[in-house]
Amino acid sequence: PETGVWTIGDLANGETLTLTIIAKINITGNITNNVSVTGGQYDPELGNNNDTVTSEVPPSADLVVDKEVTSSGNYTDEIEYVITVTNNGPDGATGVVVSDLLPDGLIYGSSIADRGTYDPETGVWTIGDLANGETLTLKITARINTTGNVTNKVNVTGNEHDSNLTNNNDTVTSEIPPAADLAVDKEVVSVGNYTDEIVYIITVTNNGPDGATGVVVSDILPDGLVFIESNGNYDSETGVWYIGDLANGKSISIMITARINVTGNVTNFVNVTGNEFDHNKTNNDDNVTVEIPKEVDLSVNKTVNNENPYNGDEIIYEIVISNNGVDNATNVIVSDNLPNGLIYVSSDASKGSYNATTGLWTVGDLAVGETVKLTITVLVNKSGNLTNNVSVNSTEHDLNYTDNNDSVVIDVIPVADLVVDKEANQDVIYVGDEVIFIITITNNGPNDAENVIALDKLPEGLEFVSSNASKGTYDFETGIWDIGNLTVGETVTLIITTIAQKEGIIVNNVSVNSTTVDLNMTNNFANATVEANEVIVPSDDSSQSSELGLSQNKNNLLNSGIGMEKTGNPLMIALLLIICLIGFGVNSRRQ
Repeated sequence: PETGVWTIGDLANGETLTLTIIAKINITGNITNNVSVTGGQYDPELGNNNDTVTSEVPPSADLVVDKEVTSSGNYTDEIEYVITVTNNGPDGATGVVVSDLLPDGLIYGSSIADRGTYDPETGVWTIGDLANGETLTLKITARINTTGNVTNKVNVTGNEHDSNLTNNNDTVTSEIPPAADLAVDKEVVSVGNYTDEIVYIITVTNNGPDGATGVVVSDILPDGLVFIESNGNYDSETGVWYIGDLANGKSISIMITARINVTGNVTNFVNVTGNEFDHNKTNNDDNVTVEIPKEVDLSVNKTVNNENPYNGDEIIYEIVISNNGVDNATNVIVSDNLPNGLIYVSSDASKGSYNATTGLWTVGDLAVGETVKLTITVLVNKSGNLTNNVSVNSTEHDLNYTDNNDSVVIDVIPVADLVVDKEANQDVIYVGDEVIFIITITNNGPNDAENVIALDKLPEGLEFVSSNASKGTYDFETGIWDIGNLTVGETVTLIITTIAQKEGIIVNNVSVNSTTVDLNMTNNFANATVEANEVIVPSDDSSQSSELGLSQNKNNLLNSGIGMEKTGNPLMIALLLIICLIGFGVNSRRQ
C-alpha cells in the first residue's frame, strides 16, 4: 500500500488473479484511482495495461514527491537529480513548496524547473498552485565533491489537507566510488654523454580525497638506456614499479639509474594508476626529454717510414684518422705541427687539406667507420730524438679521448761530412831532398764529428823528420793522427816533414774517419805524389870528367825545375855540390 505496487510474480497464460484493496476515504471531491500492470515480457497491447476508477469524495489534495538520480558519476563528475511533484488530488493544491537542500559534498551547478523557481541557497522550489493530477519536474545538476554514500532528501507541502503524508518525502542515496588523484612527476637529476649514466627520480603523490590502493607506476626505459639499478620495487624488464597502498596526501619516490647507449633526444614516459577512480588524469602521465650529445670516437695513428734516419734524410709520416663512434663527426681538425729539426717538403691528404704553416689538416666531416690518411714528407736537419705529436678533434663529444693523440719519436743519427785534402810542397825532387806534406781536414757537417782519426802511414822511401798538428797528435810509427772531435765547419791541419830515401814515384795516401756517420766517403781519401830522382855522381877518369860531371849535375838540377825557391832547401843543394866535389877529389888522388 505504501508504494502502490502489487507484486504478482508469475501469471500463467489465461490465468486471472484478483486483488481487493480496502481503503479508508480520506479526501474530498472526486477521487480517481489508476491502476497499471507491467510484466517482464513484451506486452503487444498496452491499451489494457491501465485502468481508472473514480469515486466522489470531498475535496482533498494528495501531494506526492519523487526524486531520482538520472545520472551520476565519480568524484568531480556531475550528478543530476530529477524531482517530480504530483498532486494526486483529488483537489487542486495551492501554496505548494518543495524543499531540497543539497547535502555537503555536492556543489550546485544549475537547475531547470517546469514552473516556479529554485533557490540553491535555501533549497526551496516554490511552485504555487498545482492542479489536481498535475505533475511538475525540477532538474538539479551538481558537482560531486565527495566520495561514499551521498543522501539527498526532498519534501513537498501545500496549503490543503494531504490525506497521505507518506509520499510527501523521498530520499535517494548515491554511492560515489572512492577517488584518489594520483600524480606522477619525473625529473632527470643527472645526465652525461654516451656511455655515461643518467639518473631519473620519479615521485608519485596521492592528492586524495581517498587513499589509493594497488598503485602501479609504469616506466619502461626507452631504447638506448640500459638499466643499472634502482632503490625501489622496480622491475626493469616490465618497467613496473609496484607501490601498493598510498594514503591521501602522501608521496613516494624512486631513483632509477641507467647507462646511456644512444645519442640525440631521449624521451622517457611514466604513468601511474590505482584501483580507485582518478578524477584528474592530466597528471597521471609525465615525460622528460634529454638531449644526449652526438658521440664520435675519433682515433689517430701516426707512423713513420724510418725511425732512425740520418741527418739530412727525407722521411715520410703517415697519419690515419678513423671515426669509430656512433655518429658522424663534423668539422674534424687534425693538428700536426712539425717540430724543430723537420723541414716540410710535401703532403698528400686523402680528404681535406693540410696547411704546413699552421700544422692543421682540415678533414671536414667524417662518417661512422670512415678512415682517412695524410702523408707528410719532411727533411731531417737535426740529430737526436725528435718527437712529432698529432691530435684530432671535432665538433661532437668524443667518447674516448685516449686515442685522440699520438706521437712518433725518431732517433736521428748524427752525420758529419769529413773532407781530407793532401798536398806536397814539391812534385819532383832528388833523393835526399826534404818533402813537406800538408794534410787538411774539414767537417762540413751537418753535425759535429766525434773521435776523428786520420791515417797517414808514410810509404817506403820517405823518412819521417817532424810533424806539426793544429789539433790532436800524430804518431808517425802508426800513421795515426788522433784529432778528437771536429765541430761543424772546423778545419784542422797536419804538416809532416820527410826526406826522400829512394828514387821513383812515391805516393803518400791519407784517409779520415770518425765514429760519426759519414754519408759521403768519396772525399774521405786523398794522396800526394812526388817523383824522386837519383843524384848523378861524376866518374874517376879525370878531373876534367869530374868537372864535367859536376857541371852536368848542376845542369840536371837546374833543368829539373827544382830550384832553390821550389825546394825551399838551399842546404840540400849545397850538400849535393860538396858530395860531388869530394867524389871528384878522391878520384883524382887515386889516379
